[in-house]
This record gives sequence, C-alpha cells and structure tokens, in this order.
Amino acid sequence: MLRWGGIAYLVWMALGWIARKPEEGAQVRAADGTPRALYVQALATQLANPKAIIFFVSFLAPFLDTKAAWRWRRRSRSTRSRA
Repeated sequence: MLRWGGIAYLVWMALGWIARKPEEGAQVRAADGTPRALYVQALATQLANPKAIIFFVSFLAPFLDTKAAWRWRRRSRSTRSRA
C-alpha cells in the first residue's frame, strides 16, 4: 500500500512538472568570478566532501603499485649518497 502511494505521488509530481509553463524571464546566469577563483571554490567543495574522498580512495586503490614508492625512495637515497 505504501509503495503504491509513493509511486502515485511521484507520477503526480512528474506530471505537474511537465505540465508547468516556463517562467517568464527565467534565464541561466553565469557564475561570477575569475576561472581561478571558481576552480579553487570547486576544489575546496570536493575536498570537504567525505563521500568523494571515500569514493576516490576506494576506486583508485586497486590501481596503485605499492612497491613503486619503495623503488623511488631507494633510488633517491642512492643518488644522494653518490653526491
């Protein structure tokens, strides 16, 4: 019963949205600010989003080579000792 009520409500909302007339003078406004400011704002928003961090860590983890970091550290130490 609850499921069918939810379906009916969603259909009613969709039909109302489709039948609605567009508002007069409704226009899309461009974002204010320089490209750098917009980039910094978007970066801060994504870094503050814990779901995005968890997604990228879980998605990229299988592609990382854990031994590559150790090879890089060994190589950098050996070049320092030669100098």
